[in-house]
Parts: sequence; C-alpha cells; structure tokens
Amino acid sequence: MSSFYDPQLKQKLSLLQQQKRRLSQIAIWRCLLVSSLVMSSCAIITSSYWQLKNTSQVVLEEDIIVADSTIHSLLKLDYPQRIWTIPSNQLSHNLKSITPILDAMVTKQMFPPQMKVRLQERVPVATALSQGKIGFLDADGVWLDTNFYLDSDNDQDFSPPQLKVINFQTQYRDTWSEIYRLLARYPGIELLEVRWDEVDHLYLKTNIGKVYLGSDTSLLAEQIQVLARFPELSTQENLTGVEYLDLSNPKIPFIKSYAPIK
Repeated sequence: MSSFYDPQLKQKLSLLQQQKRRLSQIAIWRCLLVSSLVMSSCAIITSSYWQLKNTSQVVLEEDIIVADSTIHSLLKLDYPQRIWTIPSNQLSHNLKSITPILDAMVTKQMFPPQMKVRLQERVPVATALSQGKIGFLDADGVWLDTNFYLDSDNDQDFSPPQLKVINFQTQYRDTWSEIYRLLARYPGIELLEVRWDEVDHLYLKTNIGKVYLGSDTSLLAEQIQVLARFPELSTQENLTGVEYLDLSNPKIPFIKSYAPIK
C-alpha cells in the first residue's frame, strides 16, 4: 500500500491551523477587552465621584419663595446617594404634593454630579387670618401655610406680604380673587386690608380711606369703579371725623362719620 503526498492539501491544512490560532487569539483579546470594560464600568459606578454627598449638590435653578429646608425635606434624599439611582419623576411628584408648588421638574447632571430643581410656585400676596390661624393667600385665594416658608436654617430671605385679609373663610375665595383682580386695574388704589365681619359684610382699608362694601358681591366691579373716582378722604379738610366710605349702594355712595361724643 502506497501513500499519496498532496502538497496543496498540506498547505490548506496549515492555513486552517493558522486561522484557528488567529480566531483563538481574537477570542482571548475580546474576552480581555470585555472584562476590562466591565471592570472599568464597575469602578465608575462604585466611585464616590458619582454620588450626591450633601445638599450643596442640589441646585435650585432660580430664586424661590418656599424655604430651602421645605424643598430638601420633600426630596427625601439619603446622602450619599448615587446619582443614577435617584428617581427624578418621583421627586417631582413629591414636590408638587404641597399647595405652594404648582409644578416641579427634577433633572440629573453627570458633570459635575448635581441634581437640578426647577419650580413654579404660588406667590403669597396677602397675610391672612382665619379662625385663629395665620397663613398666606395667593391671588386666587389659595391658602398657604406659613410653615412652608419658614427655613430651619434661618437664612431664607422671605418677607410676609403687608396686605392683610381678616376673617378669611373658604367661601370667600372667589370674592377675594375678584377684589384683587379688580384693584390691579386701578394702580391709584393701594389696598391695605380686606376684612369680613361676623355677618359676611365686607370692609376694605385703602390709601383713600376705609370702605364699606356690604355683602352683595355682584356689585364689586361697580363699587371699585366708584372708589377709584374718590379723592383721598384723609386729605379733605371738610371731612373731619370720617369713619368710612359707604359703597354698599354704589349708585348712592355716602360718607359715614363717627357718632359725636356726648
């Protein structure tokens, strides 16, 4: 029996062995590369650089009225916390859960690691007294608790509104909102105080003088128009002893004087 020697076959076998070695080397290098990437990723993920370590890394994108301490308490972040584990949508929902916040957006930034907070707030325009409680009102008559604006660090620059609303109740919300909206049309009238008495009669204190409006809120627009035409009562020398301007019937306004002392 004789053997047949084929040089082409030998060359093909040699090429196949070289390809096999090359593929093995590629597989080894690929495995090393993947392992390196995995280890690098793990190192990056576990690095303390990618953490929020304190409240200084929570950035409020604009000046706000609500106290910083209120915002941080609503975020409920446990420091340190890896930035990619922070649930932005949930935190936005937490912020919108309180009355003073109309809308909130929380975003994360990687370089440098920060969390940014943007808020749309209700603006307190009046300090209100209601059933022994003190709070604030916005232009729509929404009650805002004072504790949202008191910063535990005492570094919040918040000045309570000077305008006062006395004996405010929920059913007066629309009336208050209309008064505030109407008076915005007349910059010459400075509103200082709004007060309801025990029988729902409405009084204003303005730069013109004290005003009695009564209880018929359908007359508010006409009453404010009449008030805007009156001169400042305190400047009228012939109007001494004026108690208030009665506009309960705006078609027949009159000035109520103090009763003479006997």
